[in-house]
Amino acid sequence: MVTYSVEIRKSVLVDIKEIIGYYNLISPKLGKEFYLNYKLKLANIISNPLIYQCKYKNVRTSKIDGFEYLI
Repeated sequence: MVTYSVEIRKSVLVDIKEIIGYYNLISPKLGKEFYLNYKLKLANIISNPLIYQCKYKNVRTSKIDGFEYLI
């Protein structure tokens, strides 16, 4: 069985915080919804990495549900 890993760079965490801050300015519920959808998508990628499209060499991505961001 092949083992896959997920790499989350520090710059991504900074971006996530900024995005949440932006959505919180619009509505606190929206910031929370973004974060929850991000965590759900990340969990799905970790559980089933091969169902997502390979966009770059050995990198798979998927759109965060309800938002215009890829993870």
